[in-house]
Amino acid sequence: MKMAADELERTIAELVQVKQQARAGMELAELSSYAEIVGGIGVNRPGIRKWCDNVFDAARAVENAERLRESTSEAASSTINADDDGARE
Repeated sequence: MKMAADELERTIAELVQVKQQARAGMELAELSSYAEIVGGIGVNRPGIRKWCDNVFDAARAVENAERLRESTSEAASSTINADDDGARE
């Protein structure tokens, strides 16, 4: 069990690091996107726009997946509660 606990701790630490990097990437994309829109970028505008859009699309995909997971969990919980109520009758 100690090995599984250590692996879980490492996984959690890695997830925290990934979330921090994702936040930093999103902030950088927002700043870059703003600079590109207002004309503060004179070189490689299409490349900057492309990568900003990729970051925004990835963030949206993660948000959608999290919403789907939450709604699936809520639906499963409702089904279980309904089954429990029916069993009591």
